[in-house]
Amino acid sequence: MIRVFLVCDDPAFCEKLRNFFNQQDDFQVCGKAARTLAATQKADKLLPDLALIVANGVHDFKVADNFIKAMPHLPLFFMTSTPSVEIEKKALSHGVDAVFSVEDELTTLALNAREVCSEKHVANDLDTYVAAAAHERVTENSETDQPWSRPASRQ
Repeated sequence: MIRVFLVCDDPAFCEKLRNFFNQQDDFQVCGKAARTLAATQKADKLLPDLALIVANGVHDFKVADNFIKAMPHLPLFFMTSTPSVEIEKKALSHGVDAVFSVEDELTTLALNAREVCSEKHVANDLDTYVAAAAHERVTENSETDQPWSRPASRQ
Protein backbone atom coordinates (compact mmCIF):
# COMPACT_ATOMS: atom_id res chain seq x y z
CA MET A 1 0.00 0.00 0.00
CA ILE A 2 1.40 3.40 -1.02
CA ARG A 3 0.56 6.03 1.59
CA VAL A 4 0.09 9.48 0.03
CA PHE A 5 0.18 12.80 1.90
CA LEU A 6 -1.61 15.67 0.12
CA VAL A 7 -0.60 19.31 0.45
CA CYS A 8 -3.40 21.34 -1.10
CA ASP A 9 -5.44 24.48 -0.38
CA ASP A 10 -8.33 23.79 -2.79
CA PRO A 11 -10.85 21.62 -0.90
CA ALA A 12 -12.65 20.44 -4.06
CA PHE A 13 -9.44 19.43 -5.86
CA CYS A 14 -8.05 17.85 -2.70
CA GLU A 15 -11.22 15.77 -2.40
CA LYS A 16 -10.90 14.75 -6.06
CA LEU A 17 -7.33 13.56 -5.40
CA ARG A 18 -8.35 11.78 -2.19
CA ASN A 19 -11.19 9.96 -3.96
CA PHE A 20 -8.96 8.97 -6.87
CA PHE A 21 -6.18 7.56 -4.70
CA ASN A 22 -8.52 5.80 -2.30
CA GLN A 23 -10.26 4.07 -5.23
CA GLN A 24 -6.96 2.51 -6.28
CA ASP A 25 -6.14 -0.88 -4.76
CA ASP A 26 -2.59 0.09 -3.86
CA PHE A 27 -2.97 3.70 -2.60
CA GLN A 28 -4.23 5.26 0.59
CA VAL A 29 -4.35 8.96 1.43
CA CYS A 30 -2.87 9.03 4.92
CA GLY A 31 -3.32 12.75 5.51
CA LYS A 32 -3.56 16.22 4.10
CA ALA A 33 -2.57 19.73 5.00
CA ALA A 34 -2.80 23.24 3.65
CA ARG A 35 0.21 24.61 1.77
CA THR A 36 1.97 25.93 4.83
CA LEU A 37 5.36 25.30 6.27
CA ALA A 38 3.66 23.30 9.07
CA ALA A 39 2.56 20.68 6.53
CA THR A 40 5.94 19.01 6.91
CA GLN A 41 5.45 18.44 10.63
CA LYS A 42 2.07 16.81 10.06
CA ALA A 43 3.42 14.57 7.29
CA ASP A 44 6.43 13.57 9.36
CA LYS A 45 4.12 12.09 12.02
CA LEU A 46 2.11 10.10 9.45
CA LEU A 47 5.08 8.45 7.66
CA PRO A 48 3.81 8.66 4.07
CA ASP A 49 5.48 6.94 1.12
CA LEU A 50 4.87 9.96 -1.14
CA ALA A 51 3.99 13.63 -0.70
CA LEU A 52 2.05 15.52 -3.37
CA ILE A 53 2.10 19.33 -3.30
CA VAL A 54 -0.58 21.06 -5.35
CA ALA A 55 1.23 24.31 -6.09
CA ASN A 56 0.03 27.80 -6.81
CA GLY A 57 3.02 30.04 -6.24
CA VAL A 58 6.58 30.73 -5.19
CA HIS A 59 5.78 29.90 -1.53
CA ASP A 60 5.31 26.28 -2.60
CA PHE A 61 9.02 25.93 -3.34
CA LYS A 62 9.67 26.77 0.33
CA VAL A 63 7.19 24.05 1.31
CA ALA A 64 9.02 21.62 -1.00
CA ASP A 65 12.36 22.64 0.53
CA ASN A 66 10.98 21.93 4.02
CA PHE A 67 9.81 18.47 2.96
CA ILE A 68 13.18 17.67 1.45
CA LYS A 69 15.06 18.86 4.54
CA ALA A 70 12.80 17.02 6.99
CA MET A 71 12.29 13.83 4.96
CA PRO A 72 15.06 13.58 2.36
CA HIS A 73 14.11 10.05 1.26
CA LEU A 74 10.42 10.83 0.77
CA PRO A 75 9.44 11.06 -2.91
CA LEU A 76 7.93 14.48 -3.58
CA PHE A 77 5.57 15.25 -6.47
CA PHE A 78 4.45 18.71 -7.55
CA MET A 79 1.19 19.58 -9.34
CA THR A 80 0.71 23.02 -10.81
CA SER A 81 -2.17 24.85 -12.44
CA THR A 82 0.27 26.91 -14.50
CA PRO A 83 2.67 24.40 -16.07
CA SER A 84 5.74 25.70 -17.81
CA VAL A 85 9.27 24.60 -18.53
CA GLU A 86 10.54 27.21 -16.05
CA ILE A 87 8.36 25.90 -13.21
CA GLU A 88 9.36 22.33 -13.97
CA LYS A 89 13.07 23.21 -14.00
CA LYS A 90 12.76 25.18 -10.77
CA ALA A 91 10.83 22.39 -9.04
CA LEU A 92 13.34 19.76 -10.14
CA SER A 93 16.23 21.99 -9.02
CA HIS A 94 14.60 22.12 -5.57
CA GLY A 95 14.67 18.31 -5.41
CA VAL A 96 11.10 17.54 -6.48
CA ASP A 97 10.91 14.07 -8.09
CA ALA A 98 8.21 14.79 -10.69
CA VAL A 99 6.06 17.69 -11.89
CA PHE A 100 2.51 17.35 -13.20
CA SER A 101 -0.19 19.69 -14.43
CA VAL A 102 -3.56 19.63 -12.70
CA GLU A 103 -4.88 19.00 -16.22
CA ASP A 104 -2.91 15.72 -16.52
CA GLU A 105 -4.72 12.42 -16.23
CA LEU A 106 -4.52 11.21 -12.65
CA THR A 107 -3.68 7.74 -13.94
CA THR A 108 -0.37 9.20 -15.18
CA LEU A 109 0.31 10.52 -11.70
CA ALA A 110 -0.52 7.11 -10.19
CA LEU A 111 1.75 5.25 -12.63
CA ASN A 112 4.66 7.54 -11.78
CA ALA A 113 3.95 7.22 -8.06
CA ARG A 114 3.98 3.42 -8.31
CA GLU A 115 7.29 3.50 -10.16
CA VAL A 116 9.00 5.92 -7.78
CA CYS A 117 7.71 4.14 -4.67
CA SER A 118 8.68 0.69 -5.97
CA GLU A 119 12.21 2.01 -6.61
CA LYS A 120 12.25 3.28 -3.02
CA HIS A 121 11.16 -0.13 -1.70
CA VAL A 122 13.83 -1.88 -3.79
CA ALA A 123 16.45 0.47 -2.31
CA ASN A 124 15.15 -0.25 1.21
CA ASP A 125 15.25 -3.99 0.50
CA LEU A 126 18.85 -3.62 -0.71
CA ASP A 127 19.79 -1.75 2.49
CA THR A 128 18.21 -4.56 4.54
CA TYR A 129 20.10 -7.19 2.53
CA VAL A 130 23.44 -5.38 2.96
CA ALA A 131 22.85 -5.00 6.72
CA ALA A 132 21.94 -8.70 7.03
CA ALA A 133 25.03 -9.73 5.04
CA ALA A 134 27.27 -7.57 7.25
CA HIS A 135 25.70 -9.09 10.37
CA GLU A 136 26.23 -12.58 8.95
CA ARG A 137 29.94 -11.86 8.34
CA VAL A 138 30.35 -10.62 11.92
CA THR A 139 28.55 -13.71 13.23
CA GLU A 140 30.72 -16.01 11.11
CA ASN A 141 33.87 -14.35 12.44
CA SER A 142 32.75 -14.76 16.05
CA GLU A 143 31.83 -18.41 15.50
CA THR A 144 35.27 -19.24 14.10
CA ASP A 145 37.02 -17.50 17.00
CA GLN A 146 38.51 -14.88 14.72
CA PRO A 147 38.90 -11.68 16.67
CA TRP A 148 36.72 -8.82 15.61
CA SER A 149 37.09 -5.39 17.05
CA ARG A 150 35.77 -1.96 16.36
CA PRO A 151 37.91 0.41 14.31
CA ALA A 152 40.00 2.66 16.55
CA SER A 153 37.94 5.69 15.62
CA ARG A 154 34.80 4.07 17.13
CA GLN A 155 36.27 2.69 20.38
